[in-house]
Amino acid sequence: MNLIYSLLFVFALIQTEWKKESSTIGNFSFEMPGKPIKKTTDANGLNLLEYSLHGDIIYGVTYFNYEDAGATMKKEFWESAYENMKKGTLDACDCQLLNENDKTSVDIFIRDFSYSLIHEGNYYIYFKKVIFHKNKVFSLTIGALMNKAPILKKNKELFFNSLSY
Repeated sequence: MNLIYSLLFVFALIQTEWKKESSTIGNFSFEMPGKPIKKTTDANGLNLLEYSLHGDIIYGVTYFNYEDAGATMKKEFWESAYENMKKGTLDACDCQLLNENDKTSVDIFIRDFSYSLIHEGNYYIYFKKVIFHKNKVFSLTIGALMNKAPILKKNKELFFNSLSY
C-alpha cells in the first residue's frame, strides 16, 4: 500500500504544471511549478528582487543589477563575489558543501553547488546556481528533504534551464 501512495505522490509531482514568471525589472523569466511570492528589498542601494515558492520542494530566485545602484561589476570581481555568496549561504545554515561545478565562459560566470543541512533531525539537500552576466546577478536555489532527491534532481534541471534573460 505504501508503494502505491509513493507512486501516486511522485506522479502528482511530475504532472504539476510549470508556470512562466516574467520580470520587467531585469527583463528575465523563469519557470516554477506554481505561483511564487515576490519580494523587493533595498540592500545597500541595490534593488534586490526575490521570488520564492515553498512546498515539498523549495524554489528561490534572486536577482539584482549593480547598475541600479550606479555601480558596475567588473569580471575581475565575479570570482570573489561568488565566493562571498557561497560562504554566506553555507554559513547561514551551518551547511556542508557537497559539490561544485564551474561553467564559466568568456562573457558569463556560472557556478553551481550543492549543499546539505540537518534541520530538526531532517536531512535536506539544496542546489544553487549563481550567474554573473555584465552587471546582472542571478541566484537560483532548489531544495528538499533528502528522500525527495530523485524528483528534486529532475526539477533542478527544469528549473535551472528555464532561466531566460
